[in-house]
Amino acid sequence: MRKILLFLSLLCCCSEVIAKCDYSGSAGQAIFNISPKIATDPTIPVGTV
Repeated sequence: MRKILLFLSLLCCCSEVIAKCDYSGSAGQAIFNISPKIATDPTIPVGTV
């Protein structure tokens, strides 16, 4: 029970950092929607996202 509660709480806390990727089906085009909180976070090293 504790593991499930811990997993759900981590899922809720980390859901903002999940990026959504949409592929339109045309040749080589993909749309990446990344949260602005990730892009402006100074603690994340450059090139890791």
